[in-house]
Amino acid sequence: MLTACSGDADDTSTADPAIDEAPSSDRVGTYAHALPESPSTVIFLGDSITAGAGASSSDEGYARLLVDNTSTWSDWDGIDLATRYPGIDVVDVSQRGAWTGTVLNDQLDRFEDQVMLPLEGEALVVITAGGNDLQSVLMNPSSVEERVEKTVNNWREMAEYFLDDQRFPDGSTVLMANVYEPTDAEGQVGGCFYGLNISSLLPHLHDANTQLRGLAEEMGFSALDMRGTFLGHGFYYSDHTTAYYNEDDPSLWLANDCIHPNPRGHHEIRAMFWRAIAGE
Repeated sequence: MLTACSGDADDTSTADPAIDEAPSSDRVGTYAHALPESPSTVIFLGDSITAGAGASSSDEGYARLLVDNTSTWSDWDGIDLATRYPGIDVVDVSQRGAWTGTVLNDQLDRFEDQVMLPLEGEALVVITAGGNDLQSVLMNPSSVEERVEKTVNNWREMAEYFLDDQRFPDGSTVLMANVYEPTDAEGQVGGCFYGLNISSLLPHLHDANTQLRGLAEEMGFSALDMRGTFLGHGFYYSDHTTAYYNEDDPSLWLANDCIHPNPRGHHEIRAMFWRAIAGE
């Protein structure tokens, strides 16, 4: 549900969250601590999802759409960062194949090469990271608990960096998406991950996503439920017998590689982030 923020700007610990969706068995729900006020810089970090893999062109990745909508999505004319915050600066250090450790050990250095810290003006930080980390356990399931712990710790370090008021004295709004999977909670798709049944790993994915939301609530940033957003739009999208079949919109949002969003998926990720920016 959407709730209005209340209280003084310096009293964020007692203000109601901007978005606080109730969790369910496979959805952890989106939690948005607060909406940005007037960011002067948007910073993109993370993996191939943010880098635009699966989009039909370089302008159609979710990050580019979020900044500047295209004619492909005419219903979204004027609904973008360039229109809402004229003159906003864009820094994008995302890269294909990135893990959470890549963000911490490489992308933050590249970010610092492009800006002067402390940053002048409010920052809006947009991140997708963790999918490559968690996918790495497919061939070694026994390592899943260790990998989840490391991924969650890295998420915490990312948030700590951007919530540091010495680096960002004018404030920052941090938006992190959690990790989706292609089976619509069914556990297996013949053409994905060599046909492996990942049912035993899905509770660990849910745990990692739950822990990300917990960090957001604890530290004061936003954790977006990308997995919940994509349920019903993985590779069982057309199977009306499955739990998340969406009869109003039975559409596939993933590319054939089972990992990246397709053009529709990029649009929907843009919409997911926009809701946590504009509250609409």
